Amino acid sequence: MRSRINRVCVWLLVMLLPMIILSCSSGGGGGGTTDTGTGTTDTAPPTLVSTTPTGKTNVSVNSLFCATFSEKIDPSSLTSAHVYIPGVTTTMTSKCSSVCLNPTSELTYSTSYALTISDVTDTTGNVLVTPYTYTFITSSPVKAIAAGDSHSIALKDDGTVWTWGYNANGQLGDGTTTQRTSPVQVNGLTNISAISGGSSHTVALKNDGTVWTWGYNFNGQLGDGTTTQRTSHVQVSGLTNVSDITGGYSHTIALKNDGTVWTWGYNANGQLGDGTTTQRTSPVQVNGLTNITAIEAGYYLTAGIAGSHSHSIALKNDGTVWTWGDNSYGQLGDGTTNQRTTPVQVSGLTNVLAIAGGYGRSFALKNDGTVWGWGELWYMDGPICAGCAPVDYTRPSQILADVLNISAIAASDHGVALITDGTVKTWDYTYFHWGYNGLGDGTITSVSAVAAGDLYTITLKNDGTVWTWGENSYGQLGNGTNFSSNAPVKVNFSSSALTAPAALSGVTATAGDSKITVSWSETPGATSYDIYYSTSSAVNTTTGTEVECVTSPYTITNLTPGIPYYTCVVASNGYGNSACSNIASATTTGVTPPPPPPPSGNCPAIQNKCGTISDGIEWVGTWAPNGCCPSGMSDDHGGYLNSLCGLSGTGHGCTFCGCP
Repeated sequence: MRSRINRVCVWLLVMLLPMIILSCSSGGGGGGTTDTGTGTTDTAPPTLVSTTPTGKTNVSVNSLFCATFSEKIDPSSLTSAHVYIPGVTTTMTSKCSSVCLNPTSELTYSTSYALTISDVTDTTGNVLVTPYTYTFITSSPVKAIAAGDSHSIALKDDGTVWTWGYNANGQLGDGTTTQRTSPVQVNGLTNISAISGGSSHTVALKNDGTVWTWGYNFNGQLGDGTTTQRTSHVQVSGLTNVSDITGGYSHTIALKNDGTVWTWGYNANGQLGDGTTTQRTSPVQVNGLTNITAIEAGYYLTAGIAGSHSHSIALKNDGTVWTWGDNSYGQLGDGTTNQRTTPVQVSGLTNVLAIAGGYGRSFALKNDGTVWGWGELWYMDGPICAGCAPVDYTRPSQILADVLNISAIAASDHGVALITDGTVKTWDYTYFHWGYNGLGDGTITSVSAVAAGDLYTITLKNDGTVWTWGENSYGQLGNGTNFSSNAPVKVNFSSSALTAPAALSGVTATAGDSKITVSWSETPGATSYDIYYSTSSAVNTTTGTEVECVTSPYTITNLTPGIPYYTCVVASNGYGNSACSNIASATTTGVTPPPPPPPSGNCPAIQNKCGTISDGIEWVGTWAPNGCCPSGMSDDHGGYLNSLCGLSGTGHGCTFCGCP
C-alpha cells in the first residue's frame, strides 16, 4: 500500500512540475504590467499616469513636454493628430509607455498653452478612453540681472529670483552649496522688486520694502544679527521702507524711501560710513547723508585680507556723487588717498545720472552720455602705452571719449557700457581690448541692461532673454557648461527634462536561484529605463543583452546558475538616453544537474529535473519505473537525488527511482 501511495505522489509531482517551472520562468518586474501571451486577453485601456513638467505655471519656454501612460503604447497611434500642442510645431519621440513633444522653437513668455492627448492605444489595441488636456502657462521673462564675483542672479517679471554659478557659501539660495551651471529658483522667495550680488552673498528687495539676504556671512553682511552662513534667505533685521539695495565684497548697502542710506557688514575701511571701523551685523545709518537716489559698492581684493579696499558710492538728487571707505587708489575721488569713515563729495563732478563701483575704482555716467572714472585706472585717455604702470586718479576724468550715447554702466574687474542702440562696449585696464576678462567679442545687440562679475559679463536683451560671456569655471555663464566663452551664450532657463537624463549611480544587483534582481533610484527627467546584462564585466549598450521598459526592482530570470552576471541601467526621455550606470554584478545561485547515466535493459530514457516547487525548498526528480533504474541504483534514492541537487538531508518521502 505504501509503495502505491508513494507512486501516486510522485506522479502528481511529475505532472505538476512543468506547470511550476513554467510559472517561475516567465520573468519578473518591479510592478509594471505586461502582456505575457499566456491566453489572457488585455481589455483594460491605457490611462495617463503623469505629465512633465509637473507644474502648470511658470513653465520654461524651452520645456520638453512628456506624458507617461500605465502601459506600453503602440507607437503607430502616436501621431500629431493624437498628441499635440495647438499652434506649436513640435518633434515627437516615444519609448515604452511615454511620449514627448519638443517644440522646434522657443515658446512665448507668459502665454497659456495646452498639451492635448486623445485616441492613443496600447499594444493590444485598447484606446485611451478619456481625452486629456494639460493646460500650462509659460514663465515670465527676466526683467533684471545682477552679478556677484562668480555667481549670477536674475529677477523674473513674476517676482521670482533665479541664480546660478558658484555656491560654496550658499549664495544661490536654493538650500544647498551645490554649484549650478543653469538657473535654479531661490526657495520660497516671491514678490521681489530688485536684486544685487555681493562677492559671495546675495541681496533681494521685496515689494513691501523689506530686504532679504543669503550666502556668506562671516562679517555680518547678511544683516540678520548673526555671522551664520545661510543657504536660504533671511530677513535683514529691523529694516523697512527700502527702495534700493547693493552688495559689496563683505558689506551691504540699502537706500530708504526717505533718501537715507543704511549699511552693515565688514567695516575695516570705514565702508559703512557711520564714523567708525566697527563691524556691524545689523543695519546702521550712514552719517549725514540725505537726498540719495542711487547706491553702489566697490572693492579691491588683496590676497589674505577679507574685504580689503572696500568703498561705497552714493548719488544725490542734485547730481553730485558722495563716497566713503577705502581710498588707497583714489577711488573716493576727493583728490586724496585718505580713508574716510563718513561721506565726502567727489571733486568737480555734477549732472550725474548713474554710478558704478569696480575693483579699486569708481565710475559715473553723466546726463550727456559721457563716462567719468577715478581710482586705479590702468590706461591714459588716449593711445595705450605698452608696459605702462598703473596710474592712480584721485579725481574724475573722462573715459571712453570716443563712445557716444551711453545709457547705463556696470563695473567689476572690468567696465561695461550700454549704448542707446542696444549694443555693448566693454573695457578693462587696457581700454577696449576685446576677447578676455569678460570683454566679449562686441557682437551682441538688442540689450536693455548690463551687469559685471569677476571676469565675466551678463546682459539682458529686450526679449527677456539673458546672455553672458567670459570666465565660466563655476557655471556663472548659465549655459549648462563650465566652458568659458568670448562670444555671448544664452542662459539656459530650461526645465531639467530638456536634456537627456544624467547617468544613474547606486545601481545594485542581488543574486537568486538562476536569477538576479537589479534595483535603482529614479533620476530626474527620465521617463523609461532599460537594463543591459552580460557575463562580461565590460557590459555596455553594445555588448549587453537589453531588457526594455522596466521599472525598479526588476528580476532577470532563466539565467545559468553559479555564473557572475554584470548589469548596467540606462535612463531615457524624449530628448535622449543617459550613459550606462555603474556596473552592478551578482553571481546566480543553484547547481546545474549532471547529464543522466544511461538506463539499463529495455527501459525508456530517463529524463531528469532538479528544480524548486512552490515552497522553494523541496526538489524532485522525474521518476523511472521499477526495474528501469541504472545499474547499481535501487527504487528509493531520495538521498542520492539530494546529493545531485546540492542539498542535504533525506528525500521528500515518495518512493521513486532516485536517478538524476
